[in-house]
Amino acid sequence: MRLAQLQIIQKEAALGLEKTQRIPDLTVSVGSQYSETDRERVNVVGLSMPIPLFDRNQGKILAAARRADQSRAQRNASERRLRSE
Repeated sequence: MRLAQLQIIQKEAALGLEKTQRIPDLTVSVGSQYSETDRERVNVVGLSMPIPLFDRNQGKILAAARRADQSRAQRNASERRLRSE
């Protein structure tokens, strides 16, 4: 039963990870460049984030949810088996 419960916790953690990966990471860049026209150094700051138009990680989220459901079902089957014994 402990092993089954640990597997459920692991699968739910994997599901949570897949859900967080559907949100893209924000990338921050800082640097400096030399401007030929002004003949001086210019500081540059940039922010970028990919827009998930087509890939929202739905397939991996669904697969992780199914694995978590399967672990719960295995735990329930083990519990029933132990109770009957």
